[in-house]
Amino acid sequence: MSPTNLASLPNNGSADDIEAVLRATHTPKFNGERQYADAKLIAALYVQQAARVLPSTMRITCVSPGATGGTDAGRHAKGVMKLMVYLMNKMPGCMGAHSVPVGAQRYVAGWLLSVDRCTTAVCTVAV
Repeated sequence: MSPTNLASLPNNGSADDIEAVLRATHTPKFNGERQYADAKLIAALYVQQAARVLPSTMRITCVSPGATGGTDAGRHAKGVMKLMVYLMNKMPGCMGAHSVPVGAQRYVAGWLLSVDRCTTAVCTVAV
């Protein structure tokens, strides 16, 4: 599930649109996957804004390690999500999951990337 396209909202991604995403009032029906994707979007926007206001000597990095099997992240999952977490932990590569070392590598890559370079899992922003 992709996050909400802010440019497609009534005010073309304005502060009001971002508030609507935060409050989940931009869509009439709750969708947990969309809310999760939107939460990640808001975190990335927050980090981007922090990079604008903090001193230029500080490095601000937003990293999403992706679906990492072998962790205890799904310990409270229920229903289908519990099955998905089980499969990710038992079968590396299942549903796009990867190992803990690969997830950890993404954090290290986020630190080592030069400023203003992005990959699918890591984005470092400097303004």
